[in-house]
Amino acid sequence: MAEHLLSHGVQPIVWDDEIETKDERLIVQAWRPFRRDLIKKLAKQGQRLIVSPFFSTYANLPYCLVPLKKTYGFDPRKGLGEEKSVLGAEVAYWSEYYSSSDKFDFEFMYRAYAVAKALWGCRDRTYLGFRASLMRAEKKDFARELAIPLSLTDPRGLPRLKRICRYCRKSTDSEYQDYLSSKE
Repeated sequence: MAEHLLSHGVQPIVWDDEIETKDERLIVQAWRPFRRDLIKKLAKQGQRLIVSPFFSTYANLPYCLVPLKKTYGFDPRKGLGEEKSVLGAEVAYWSEYYSSSDKFDFEFMYRAYAVAKALWGCRDRTYLGFRASLMRAEKKDFARELAIPLSLTDPRGLPRLKRICRYCRKSTDSEYQDYLSSKE
């Protein structure tokens, strides 16, 4: 398949279970954390990689398996030496597990935001700081949503408000309030 794609000028990306040795024509999607030795070997050889181990970046896994703190601490270059070969990462969400927009937003959006912060180098120093900034952003969104009149014909309005409200209520425990107070 890779030969066919290359002959048509298409860049193939293959999963790490499809490659054992370096092939400079391919980009390898490294998703299995238990294949770390192979990924280190390929990185050392200069193989182009997209690093997305499922126990850090798969958004459809429950938070008990992939907590937001673990996703926030994810560094695709960690332990791979030659950083030039790591092209980036991916937050995967397998659509067969997608049952509602609320479920998707809850599982995907926060994890994608955490990985984006890590990849673009604008990570807060601490996870607690990240959660506090996330809470402040959601409060702004919540206030903005309240300022916009809801249409009874728009099925997305009320569930979205409920979701933001639930998240803000959940995030305002004393630990985060103490942290926010110390920053003001």
